[in-house]
This record gives sequence, C-alpha cells and structure tokens, in this order.
Amino acid sequence: MKLKILASTAQAESTLLIQKAAQSLGIDFEVLLLDHIQTSAGAIFHQNVELVGSPDLMIWLRLGTLSRRRGLEIARLMQMRGLRLINSAEAVELASDKIESYERLHKIGAPVPRTWPFSPEIRIRASELHHVKPRSPVSFWIKTRIGSQGIGVSWAADATHALAQMDLIRVSEGSGVIQEHVPGEDLRLLVCEGRILGAMKRTAAAGEFRANLHQGAKAEPTEPTPAEAALALRTTHAMNLRVAGVDMIRHENSAVVLEVNPSPGLAGISACLGKNLAVEILTNFKTNS
Repeated sequence: MKLKILASTAQAESTLLIQKAAQSLGIDFEVLLLDHIQTSAGAIFHQNVELVGSPDLMIWLRLGTLSRRRGLEIARLMQMRGLRLINSAEAVELASDKIESYERLHKIGAPVPRTWPFSPEIRIRASELHHVKPRSPVSFWIKTRIGSQGIGVSWAADATHALAQMDLIRVSEGSGVIQEHVPGEDLRLLVCEGRILGAMKRTAAAGEFRANLHQGAKAEPTEPTPAEAALALRTTHAMNLRVAGVDMIRHENSAVVLEVNPSPGLAGISACLGKNLAVEILTNFKTNS
C-alpha cells in the first residue's frame, strides 16, 4: 500500500499521527501540501512532480475549514484521473456542509436536534423559535454552514440573541443553521469501515460551552451503548464515508446526532484512549487494499 495525505500542512497533530502510523506499518507515504500543488491540462503536479495513480495508492484527505474549497477541487480532479480516495470528494463535501448533512440525517430518520437552516435568502422567523423552552446559559447553537473544531459555532441564551447572530452571518452573504440545545453528555465515536474504533466523552472547559478539544475541552474514554454504536454506523453509511467522527449527545437514555465529521481529529481521541488510532485505520486499508 502507498499513501498520500492531502493537507494544508504536514505539522498538524493528526497528520503527524498518520505519518507516524504509516512509518510504523512500513507504508510508503507522502504529504501533498495544497500550496505546492499545480494543475495543467488535467494533470496534477506536487512540487513539479506529476501525481500518477497506481492500484495500491490511496489518498487521505485532511481538510480543515480554510483549506476545504481548494482541497475539494484537487480531490475531484484526483478522482477524475482514477485515483482512489479513502473518503470521496462528494462524501466530504456533503458531510462538511451543515445544511446538506442535516437534511441527509433527517431524511434517514436519524435523531437530530431541532434545526432551522438559514441563508441570505431565507430568514428564520422569531415565531419559529419562541416555542423552544429557554435553558440557561445555552438555548440555541448558531453554526455557519462550513466549520470544524468549534470554528464558526456560537451560542445564545434566547431566540432574540440567536436571531441577531444569524443576521450577522446573513448580511455577510453567509448561510448556516440554528439548532436547539440538547443537554447531556457530548460524545465522539470514531468509525472506520463499519467498525467503532473507539469513543470518548468530552467536557467543555470552564467558561466555554463548546466541547471541542481544540477549544480546550477535556476528554475521557467511554463505552458507547449498542444503540449509540448502531447510530454512528448508520449515519456514517448515510454520508458514504469510510472514516468519520460522529458527534452525538447522550440524552435521557438515548442519543441525538450533532454531525458526522469527514476529517476527524485523531490526536485527541488517540491520546484519550492510549493508542494510535491512525494505525488501526491504516491497518484496515492495508489489509483490504
């Protein structure tokens, strides 16, 4: 097996973890830096060397919020040239779009928080939110259409403030969603090819409400219930992803899905569980490639 990692930097924690895992497994790997990629007449060049596919080559997309658009352009071109991606460009685009992914989850009947999409053309009316029972200090989450690691996410104590934050996004030609806050335990389940590799419970830092590790949250191992595991597998399959991080809230003996992340962080959950989960992911693809 050969591996190429498409990323904006080789120094991100999860990308470093993947490189370490590939080295330990004897996998020939290279990080393709977006800033060093050029295209010409349909061909793709990295540092002036043409990228050519082979039966044993796989591409792992590691795209963040700011690198997503450029990364997906390159990923689509890779697919047109017959290169194999672990997660397809179409699946990554769907899962990283909070409006489209919510609609897909709703379509398959997955339990999700009550969600109201908005855009420059669509404004949520106050009457749509005022029936939500206020919760202190968070009643609503306001999320930009594209965002990860807690970037593009804010919260509001009431409908008035939620709508004001929505309008700040809309006047900048932005789109997104308002979601009702669901209290409970914040979980991240890591999925690979129909298997749960591990799960952690995240607790937001003092003074912070976002439970993202990049925002200072603390993590501890947890054992998902059979229902939670089945829900993670079902939603990952619905997004056509082979590797994903499923975020959910454990609430009143059930769970609701917040999102399915197509480029999940690996460093935090690996440290939490005491093992390099990138090794397990690459072992799976090395064995089955």
